[in-house]
Amino acid sequence: MMQPVYSQIVTAADMLKSTIRIGDLISFLQHENAKAAAITNSKLYGLLPFWHALKKTSIHPVIGLTVQVEVSQGDIRPLVLYAKNMNGYKNLLKITSSTSLRDNESLPLRWLEGYREGCITLVPVTSDAWQQEAPFNAIERLMSFLEVDHLVIGIDRPGGIKSHMEEDIVQFCSEHSIKICATHLSSFVKKRMLLLLKLQRRFLQALKWQIKKNLH
Repeated sequence: MMQPVYSQIVTAADMLKSTIRIGDLISFLQHENAKAAAITNSKLYGLLPFWHALKKTSIHPVIGLTVQVEVSQGDIRPLVLYAKNMNGYKNLLKITSSTSLRDNESLPLRWLEGYREGCITLVPVTSDAWQQEAPFNAIERLMSFLEVDHLVIGIDRPGGIKSHMEEDIVQFCSEHSIKICATHLSSFVKKRMLLLLKLQRRFLQALKWQIKKNLH
């Protein structure tokens, strides 16, 4: 029986970004006979219960972090960083501390270079933020700061639908010897929670709009 790997799980600890609670998640992963699972919130809070709970099962827990990285001036894109070892985990802690001190909570690419030890970087290249403009130029810039061996391109097929750029992405990765993996952002366990998640996101968008309005 195939054992699935969940590479991008966002939990309810990431405010208004998910409806997944740790207890429900553990039960779901066991039911699905998962091989491994990674929590990739934008902060590291809420990870210890997940880590300890999975350690009691046969499922391998992975600590990850979703970071908004300023690839070039004004060009901010999401990356998912995974800790390979304790050095990697310590660097994730340093990254969260660094981004919390910045107004837009983004991380300059040059800073990421200094925190790369012990981490694997996933580029969710089929996500909206990466498909908007010149994804390959941005990936090439990443390659100038990060080791290719620790760089992975993540391809998602939401609803089973291929991205219009998937063939170009595969060719680019082949030409540059970059690894590819299938990935999917998980933010709810049960379908009935999707409506709640959509309402949460609309609330967040409205809140951001109101804050911008007040600033002006």
